[in-house]
Amino acid sequence: MAPPAIAQPATGTMTYFQLLFSENEEFIASELCLEILFIGRLRRRKDIFQRTSLSTLPHNFLPEHTASATQILRPYEAITLAAMRAA
Repeated sequence: MAPPAIAQPATGTMTYFQLLFSENEEFIASELCLEILFIGRLRRRKDIFQRTSLSTLPHNFLPEHTASATQILRPYEAITLAAMRAA
């Protein structure tokens, strides 16, 4: 079992890194299962793409991700989990 996450107060600034691969996939880093940055078909949406931090890259350089690498909850599953947590 992985150790619990610990919340820490925000002070100053932080540098954030996100990996972007040609295929959407999971990987292990420091014993944590992580997923790369999922951008879907962002490069086809030029109006949205121009407002992102990726806009400095050529849009034809970006991959197209068709599906998330991790399992996503169905709406009824999310509702059930939320109801159980609120109870």
